[in-house]
Amino acid sequence: MKNLEISYSTHNDLPFVKKLWKNVFRDTDAFINQFFYHLYNDNILIAKIKYKIIAMAALLPATFVLEGKEYRMRYVYACTTDSFFRGKGIMSKILDKVFEEIEGRGEDGLFLLPANNALYDFYRKNGFQKFFYHDRQEYVFHDFAEKKNDLYQIQKISAEEYYYLRNSYLQNKNANHYPLSHFQFLEDDKINYPAKFYEILHDHKNIAIAFIEKSKDKILAREFLCKEFDMEMLYSICQQFKHSKIILHTPGKMYCDAMLRSKKQALLEKGLVGYFNFALD
Repeated sequence: MKNLEISYSTHNDLPFVKKLWKNVFRDTDAFINQFFYHLYNDNILIAKIKYKIIAMAALLPATFVLEGKEYRMRYVYACTTDSFFRGKGIMSKILDKVFEEIEGRGEDGLFLLPANNALYDFYRKNGFQKFFYHDRQEYVFHDFAEKKNDLYQIQKISAEEYYYLRNSYLQNKNANHYPLSHFQFLEDDKINYPAKFYEILHDHKNIAIAFIEKSKDKILAREFLCKEFDMEMLYSICQQFKHSKIILHTPGKMYCDAMLRSKKQALLEKGLVGYFNFALD
């Protein structure tokens, strides 16, 4: 496309980047502003035609740990093109430029979470493959209101506490790790994110952590990591939140999340999967 320029956004570009973001994703001003407060570091690639910003992609740092070895990654987030300019290959050009740049810096890959199922094919054509998965378990306790189980304590913790505990829980897993700022953004009261950080204690010792959201009919642990799993612990969580139904998202191979683009052979072995979680949406 003629007159197309791809570059990193400058301070002067940010009002127009935020406008494109809001028009496409319909996020609140608070969500967008706090994203820039916590996670922006000259890391948004934009495409312009005659000074008009028509596409964007934010690049967030992450580290994928495989068998003790760290691979530096970029989480491609808020990836979009103005509706008038879609279907012209602009996002493909942005993704190719990003991939070329990270390879030049010695980084190891890109990953992203398609916004809907139809986009998996689009990203596959742009060199991405399904790679990150999770498991999902659902439990219902019909008698959850009976005598309270005092063996377990469930309490809120800070983003910083969760960050350090999460790193220890996933130390020997094929999982993505994020900077502390990633979790601080989700904790920020200004965006009013529905899920909060918790730890579960047994005999005053940490045995699990969870990122929990409560809705009208269930408890959703968007992430659940534990050392010792038993039904009594889940029963106690249900009592704490006054719901009989709980859904857990845990590391596994059941449901595909994010896709990976990389040339690292160690990451492309047939059957290898990673654990993603903590999309910002």
